[in-house]
Amino acid sequence: RERGVFLMEALWTRFLPAYELAGRWLREGAIGELRAMQSSFCFVAPDDPLHRCWNPALAGGALWDIGIYNLAVTRWVLQQTNGGVCPEPTALDVSVRLPPTGGGGGLG
Repeated sequence: RERGVFLMEALWTRFLPAYELAGRWLREGAIGELRAMQSSFCFVAPDDPLHRCWNPALAGGALWDIGIYNLAVTRWVLQQTNGGVCPEPTALDVSVRLPPTGGGGGLG
């Protein structure tokens, strides 16, 4: 702020109109108490071990490549500030589970 610089991550889904509306409903309590949240984002990745989806050096794996969108919306909705990833034998995570860390006991 001192230098007049704007810095932002490139998480474009956070600015979808549906997110804005859902955020307002959550803040206003219009949809009730949130107790659990589950999300998925699926696509067919090429069956090629050299493809970026399977390359840790190119941010491959469920969390770094695509799963960040699920992680981001879950953390945003549940107001979580940390989470964890279970390592896989391939050194790439293939699923993510966030234990509840904030108030309210929500599970993400």
